[in-house]
Amino acid sequence: MDKDPFTERVTPESIRATWRHLVATHDEVLGTPNYAIFLRTQFNSEASFAGPLAALRARERADPMFFAQHPYGWAFNSESYDFSVECAYQVRILDAAIGMWKALDQTPQAHLCGIVARQTLSSGLLRATPSVRHESGLTFVICPIGWNEFLAWIFAAFTADCGLARADEPGSTTDIEPSRGDEWRKMRIGPIGTARSIARSHWLHLLAAMIASEKCESEVLIPQAIGAILKEVPAFFDGIADLSLCHESVISRDMSYLAAEMALSHEVGHVLRGDHLPNTRADETLADLLAHEAFRSSWGWRSFCLRESGLSDVGGWLFGAQAFMWGMNAWGLIGAELVDAAPSLRARWRRALADDMTKRGAAAARRLDEYLRRSPQQPTPDDVRVMDLVYSKFALHIAELIRFIRAFDTSALEAAADIAALQRVT
Repeated sequence: MDKDPFTERVTPESIRATWRHLVATHDEVLGTPNYAIFLRTQFNSEASFAGPLAALRARERADPMFFAQHPYGWAFNSESYDFSVECAYQVRILDAAIGMWKALDQTPQAHLCGIVARQTLSSGLLRATPSVRHESGLTFVICPIGWNEFLAWIFAAFTADCGLARADEPGSTTDIEPSRGDEWRKMRIGPIGTARSIARSHWLHLLAAMIASEKCESEVLIPQAIGAILKEVPAFFDGIADLSLCHESVISRDMSYLAAEMALSHEVGHVLRGDHLPNTRADETLADLLAHEAFRSSWGWRSFCLRESGLSDVGGWLFGAQAFMWGMNAWGLIGAELVDAAPSLRARWRRALADDMTKRGAAAARRLDEYLRRSPQQPTPDDVRVMDLVYSKFALHIAELIRFIRAFDTSALEAAADIAALQRVT
């Protein structure tokens, strides 16, 4: 029988033991014990946990009743996490859980106990969406690194296309960056296509990553395969100054952060409902509606994003929810175009997955409209203008990206696929 999360004490040791049982099926890298230990020692430090743990304590002070009803004492212990970033994810997951708890009249919810954040090192973009797994009374919300990487690259490409790339030349290491206000002014008045070479370099990186994730038998080989494609296939580096840097703007970081936050809220919606994979369309619909409520009610913790954008608090959380949908749509459209363009990439279930993501993005937009129709809080006319402006530019950007993919010679994509398939651990 599964443990009762209301009465069973969860400890760092029980979390680690349960995760070890699951991890081999979700992460080839972390499933290798010696390598996993090496990574933990390299990327964790006491200082790296300080910020997320302080944020957790702030949540406890703000909503002590939630923590009294739902025992999360283990979450304040750094030994409960493999990586410090998981502690940061834990904060964001609890933001969503607290938001849903408030929507349910602050009554205890068994499903909101024992939710544990875990990051996997899966970098395959065609498999890299967050998910939920239940094991021994614990619920793991799994955040693959590939999903965050995709969001970072696609939104950096978009804002570069809007002229918001860092002012320095590609490859520069200057630490000077513009303010949010400066970037939002450029976003409002600047044309699309003003830094297309930087956008192209980001598109090429994404295409290489998707090809590598399709053709590599081992997740471990994907970063190596991406590098090989970018260096060895002329069509992937011809005329591009630098393919290694992700030229993030302040706005692109806000967009990728909020899209990742909304994705976590969506997964917590599945947790609250007690959903188990595979999820039905009805499951996805209800999880989205719960996620909107959680995202809205916990927006105050994210209000540092989108400062000087002209968006109200209602407009801010709506923009974040829309960034999540735009990311899903882009993921599906790029994947579908790519597998259509190269015969060796036409695995039927991959195309079905890409199509499903595009449909889910469109369905999520309809559910957001439905949620807003029932909500007493509405966006201002300025909110609508800002969101319509950004959406219209993003749609033009994705249309250009699709044209870019369709202009590729099939032989170049096949050469990239061949190189990815030939990679070996050295």
